[in-house]
Parts: sequence; structure tokens; C-alpha cells
Amino acid sequence: MSKKETNRSRLVVESRVAKKNLIVMATAIIIFLIMATMAIVKWFVLQIYQPAELLFYVVILIALVRRVSAKYKYEIDSTCLRIAKHTVTGETAYEVPYQNIIGIYHYQPKLIGVIKFRRTYSLHSALDGREVWTLAYTVTGRQGKTEICRIYFKPGEDLLLELKAVMPDKVMVAEDVVIKKTITDD
Repeated sequence: MSKKETNRSRLVVESRVAKKNLIVMATAIIIFLIMATMAIVKWFVLQIYQPAELLFYVVILIALVRRVSAKYKYEIDSTCLRIAKHTVTGETAYEVPYQNIIGIYHYQPKLIGVIKFRRTYSLHSALDGREVWTLAYTVTGRQGKTEICRIYFKPGEDLLLELKAVMPDKVMVAEDVVIKKTITDD
């Protein structure tokens, strides 16, 4: 399900579905559906009232379905990187101008990071089998204060290479480079 379109100044890459991830997520949804069904049976047949348990299963199911049903489109044009998120509830678009990008580096899970990000967005499908990358960028917040934000996304090799051609010193860099740029800019 990967679609790629190229024009003079833009590249569009859509999220795709990996069979392994689809199996894992479908299994998790089925397990939680069975557990929710068992909670409903306990409620009506055995007269054991546990609304917190049922609420827990429903919330987990909603979260899983939202992660699975989301489709993402990453688009490069001459001035910015656009990310469109299509979900059951609607569409949301994000634009990051190239001059605001601090760096794009490989995602490294950490408990405590050096940089404090004001906002973090996970804009990638749970079904997409590509590697997760982190896009660190700045925005001007309320009262004119500069805020550092990040986006987790799965761009794929083609998009990263195209971005590297546009911003060679900011794409596919080490996290340390982004940290140094952030500290020196403040």
C-alpha cells in the first residue's frame, strides 16, 4: 500500500501496511474484544458489576483501533515538509518549514532526554514496518517565545534522501548534533 508521486518540486510518500504488524495488532484487538465480551457476560449473566474493568477494555480498544486505522501522507515541496493524518474522526495537517527544522535523527527510546520538547507528536501508523525517525523543529509559541517540538514519523528511505538533498546538514544526523544545535541556538 505504498504510493509515491513525484513532481518537479515535491515527493509524496504514504504510510504502508506490514503484514507482521497487521497480524500483531489484529491479535491484540481480538484479545481485548474477547476480554471485553467476558466482562459484559460477567455483568449480565453472573451479576458481577465491574464498570471500571469494562471501561478499561473499551479505552484500550479505542486506542488500538485509532492507531491501526490512521493513514499518513508525508509530502515534500519547495518550502516545507507536510504531514497529513487521516483518521476515522477526520484529517489533520502539519507543516514544518525547512528553516524551522533543527534536525532529523534516528529514534532512540530514552527515559530522560537532554532536550525538553514542548510538544511531541507520533505521526506514524502502528502497521507501518519502516523505522521511526525523529524530526526536531522550532515554532513560535504564545507571547513570541520559541518552543522546541518533535514529531515521530516513518518517512522511508526515498523521503529521507530527498530531504537530505534539500537540507544536507540536518537530515539523517546523530542525535548529538541536534542537541548541540539546540543548546547553541538558546
